[in-house]
Amino acid sequence: MLKPIIVIYNKSCENSPACRFAKENGLKAILCDNSTIENDNEKFAAEAGFTYIPMGGNKGLSKAYNRALEIEAEEDYYLILDDDTSLPENFIALVKAHIEKNPDAELLLPIVKAGEAVISPAVLGKWRVRMVRKNEKVKAFTAINSGMVVKKSLFSEFSYDENLFLEYIDHDLMCYVKDKNKKLHIMENIQLFQSFFGLSNQTREAALRRYNIFKSDFKYFVKKHNRNRFVAALIILKRKIAAERKK
Repeated sequence: MLKPIIVIYNKSCENSPACRFAKENGLKAILCDNSTIENDNEKFAAEAGFTYIPMGGNKGLSKAYNRALEIEAEEDYYLILDDDTSLPENFIALVKAHIEKNPDAELLLPIVKAGEAVISPAVLGKWRVRMVRKNEKVKAFTAINSGMVVKKSLFSEFSYDENLFLEYIDHDLMCYVKDKNKKLHIMENIQLFQSFFGLSNQTREAALRRYNIFKSDFKYFVKKHNRNRFVAALIILKRKIAAERKK
């Protein structure tokens, strides 16, 4: 029923909770390796029965996803996972129950947390993406990639925009889902846990590298979806200041 797509970067599959979960539960994942350092991930993939795709360096998330989607899957649904996402033991059974009750849903979303903060679903506001406030009724919401369960038929119409390297790829998909009135469902009884990059400790050098990726991707997203460029410039400036303040 589920075909996981996992993109891994400069990490051993042995240290990836998503890879371990797929292997332990007999899920035949597609593993795209964006790593720039040597590892044993191909060996791990072979032992787990994964399809291993070496990307030949860090080609970005969108290209890795599209490469994975070129592989014909027998399963009816894809499960998109970041390599550092932790899933509950009963995840598969819970997802199957949601699919059976919501067979028309083309996108099913879990609750994703980083620490105590719910980071997905989130609000896709006029100016930025933010977390949902307590008891807030959300109309324009978005979600992160990890944990998405996507009906295979949706990807017959949609491919990831390769002008986006890393950031806002998930929000671009959610804009498509909204624009095309695709049916989605939130799996409120499923919680995943994410080692969210933005909440992790970073060196100044790492923060500036991530800022440069964010700047390029965010500017493209703003232009594509006709968002306020002045406000976008302020958001980019704020992100730059935060990165430069790192030690």
